[in-house]
Amino acid sequence: MRLCYMWNLGFILWFLFSETDAQQISCGTTPASTHGNAFARIFGGTRAVYGSIPWQVNLLENGSPRCGATLIHQKWILTAAHCVYLSLLNQNANLEYTAIAGDHDTEKDDLFEQLRFVVRVTVHQAFDGKTLENDIALLEVDKEFAFNNYVVPACLPNRGELPYPFTNCEVSGWGFTSATTKAEILQKLDLPVLPHKACEVIHTPTEGRPTIFTKKMLCAGHLEGGRDACQGDSGGPLVCPTYGSSNGEKFVNGIVSWGNGCAEQGQAGVYTNVASHRAWIDETLALKPVVNDNPCQYSGVEIRNQREGSIHSPGFGNSTQYASNLRCNWIVELSDLTSASDTVLISFQRLDVEESSDQECRYDYVDIYGGDNLDILQGTYCGRRRPADLELSKTRSTPSTLRFKVVFHSDSSIGRRGFRINFRIP
Repeated sequence: MRLCYMWNLGFILWFLFSETDAQQISCGTTPASTHGNAFARIFGGTRAVYGSIPWQVNLLENGSPRCGATLIHQKWILTAAHCVYLSLLNQNANLEYTAIAGDHDTEKDDLFEQLRFVVRVTVHQAFDGKTLENDIALLEVDKEFAFNNYVVPACLPNRGELPYPFTNCEVSGWGFTSATTKAEILQKLDLPVLPHKACEVIHTPTEGRPTIFTKKMLCAGHLEGGRDACQGDSGGPLVCPTYGSSNGEKFVNGIVSWGNGCAEQGQAGVYTNVASHRAWIDETLALKPVVNDNPCQYSGVEIRNQREGSIHSPGFGNSTQYASNLRCNWIVELSDLTSASDTVLISFQRLDVEESSDQECRYDYVDIYGGDNLDILQGTYCGRRRPADLELSKTRSTPSTLRFKVVFHSDSSIGRRGFRINFRIP
């Protein structure tokens, strides 16, 4: 059952391959696959080339790998209901889900990976935990994924649009590759979709009893055994080509759901039939987005298109000290408001943040970052002395940007009044 449950080189690679206008990205395509070198095992599979499955998402539960998922929208991922159902059954379980797109090697930070926090879990209302019918869930993330060559959504099939029997499809994930070994590098496997009647026969538990395989499921696999999805691959994509697609786009026709063992002879893995749930998917995607207004939760908050404004630590101005163990993020995006010559002026109205005895910012501090990727540190601030104003200009990239990020860290000891930062475009 699948219910278990060189900085220079890096910059060059990022510049060449990562920044692709979201409008130029077509679902189900693999624009990075021509840039990489092939890596010379999902049971019986092979290592995927980095970027060749750009819709694959690694779903973590409290920081540990839980399941696979599929990117289908800038703010939504698709997975199996059984992967996340426990969080709804037990509201006190304190389960936090994070989603990583652009992941490849789970033992390191890949160059193009993007981490997001899940802010809404929507499980199909008719999900049956015993039969696993309607084993489908949609997860909304706190911040849009940035589509590029390595992060691309899979296409969604139309309602009732199924792959023809024996269509060769692809399943992927970081599940078990043998009875005792789980993959660290993303694996893939080509396998045929089997006719519905054959799947009913394979998954009839006892002669004379009804099949447990329904029309809301697909099955696919090699009946000779030795090749299959397995534990740890749950929730991941089964993607297939669709007859008549002009650019070879891949459609997420299935979600890894369940099976009898892994790669057993005469067995075929069972997948949630995505096309039969298309109306529910569309209805869920149309929900009003969750907006996070707490800078110290998830990825923080984003401030867009304000020619002036302010940022302050939690509780500032209430005669209270800030809390311990905070990590708060504010991203200020001003690119759409400015001309090529414009700048933003950042000034501290008040600064009262714990510093060490040698006046170093070891304990509590405010970091300000700039640059296209908000990864260029402009300054670190602590203490009580108001620092000089900071002026940031538009970047020289194409298109040029004007943005900055403020990050506030506090440790587990002394708290102070905090800080207030004002910003404005002169």
